[in-house]
Amino acid sequence: DEAVRGRVVWAIARSGDLPMKSLAFTLGFDQSPPFLAMLADRLLDPRNARDLSVLQGALSSDSATVRLVAARRLLSGPLRARAEATIASLLGSSDGPTREFAARLASEDPLLWSALAAQLNNPDPEVEIQAIMAAVNLHDTGRFEEVEHRLEADSRAVSLTAAQALISLDPKAARSVFEQRLT
Repeated sequence: DEAVRGRVVWAIARSGDLPMKSLAFTLGFDQSPPFLAMLADRLLDPRNARDLSVLQGALSSDSATVRLVAARRLLSGPLRARAEATIASLLGSSDGPTREFAARLASEDPLLWSALAAQLNNPDPEVEIQAIMAAVNLHDTGRFEEVEHRLEADSRAVSLTAAQALISLDPKAARSVFEQRLT
């Protein structure tokens, strides 16, 4: 029963118990993408050679979720550059949940803010919001006009985030924009 197997693997992953991790490898759970994502999320340690090897292999998985979970784990290790590249490449994914997961991961890492800020015109409102916030975090005043264009976004959340970002990026220029647009 796959549902039971999934709950068992999740319990093993959350336990952090080394004998359980050994059992997961023995049972081949690291060879199944959904199970590998669970193991990578909680149990695999990039400081352990075997785990690092599994996480490195996961960066080439057919599953974008597995790649992103592995990349998150590898951001603090020797494969950081590959992890960053994986996350940055998935910001433009055609799959909405994948884009949003990649954007969330990028928003949590200052070294990925630049790649995220480059997504200001992403068609996904969640990614747009994270991109706007990344531009603010970088204090990238060169993106002021791009952010200004987001004031007219279909999504109210994007428009509000853009308005707040303009104030953060350049209060005087924001005041001028608001005076012109509010009249």
